[in-house]
Order: sequence, then C-alpha cells, then structure tokens
Amino acid sequence: MRNWSQVAVSLCVIAWLTLAGAGPRVEAAERHPLPDVAVRTTDGASLTLSHLAQDGNWLLIYVTESSVASARLLDALERWQVDGTGRVAVLVGDPPASAGAYISKHRDRLPGVRWAIDADRSAWRALQLRGVPVLLGAVGPDVEWKLAGVLNDPSALEAVVRSWIDPKVR
Repeated sequence: MRNWSQVAVSLCVIAWLTLAGAGPRVEAAERHPLPDVAVRTTDGASLTLSHLAQDGNWLLIYVTESSVASARLLDALERWQVDGTGRVAVLVGDPPASAGAYISKHRDRLPGVRWAIDADRSAWRALQLRGVPVLLGAVGPDVEWKLAGVLNDPSALEAVVRSWIDPKVR
C-alpha cells in the first residue's frame, strides 16, 4: 500500500527545487503502467520494461553515456551509499557497445542496482521522455511520477530518492 503523505512530501521537494531554479521538470501525472517495450540485459537477453518492476516503490533511472548530468547522478548515488537492491534499475539509452562500457564503469560502485540497455531508444519514445537523466518513481509496474532535467547539484535529490526507495524512511 502506498504512503500518500510520503509521495506528497517528495513531490513538494521536487516542486520546490523546480521553483528555486534548479532546473528539473517534474510530472505527477495520472498513474500509468510501464509500456510493454523490449530492452536488453547486459548479457544481451531481451526483456520488457515491466520485467524490471519490483513490488512496492522503486526507481527507474534513464541515463546516457554522453550526458554529464547522468554521470553526476550516478556518482551521487554512489556517494549516498543508496542500497539499490531491488529498488533501483538504470536504463542506459545507448548502442550496446557504449552502453556496456558505461555500465561496466558504474556497476561495481552501485551494488544492487539492476541495469538494462535501450539500444534503439524504443523505451525512451514509449515513456515519452525528454532530457536526461530522468527518474521515474514507480509502484510495482505503475509509474507514479517523473523527474527530468539537469541539476547542478544532484545532492538536492538525495532526500527524494531515499524517501521513495528506503522502507525505513517511509
């Protein structure tokens, strides 16, 4: 069962960051399921976005290798020592070779994070994303909110990330 007060607090923090000129866009749209689109695991197997879904709250983070803001966000997750076990999936929107190298660079520093590749950007289009990095807050297979854009200091998101994925905080 979802904790609406925690969702409201998280969205208020994100809205405050947006109004304060931090630059991201937040969408708290009507709950909708992840699209049934294929992505690839790091070993090349095909799976759908819904296979990345976990019970309860979890984050889907969309990044690209060429995005400095994406690298900053992944570095921040490492500094925060977020336990991503079962609660964080990172989808890399690049061709398999460059996505694989990017994942290899970050995987050991982010234990418990699940990784997938969106080589043809079909998930990007199906999720109607704009800009990177993008954080999607989901409950099971349903997207609750989306945050896109660039923050000069991703540490402003730490409380939002922790409150969404850490059951001890909720």
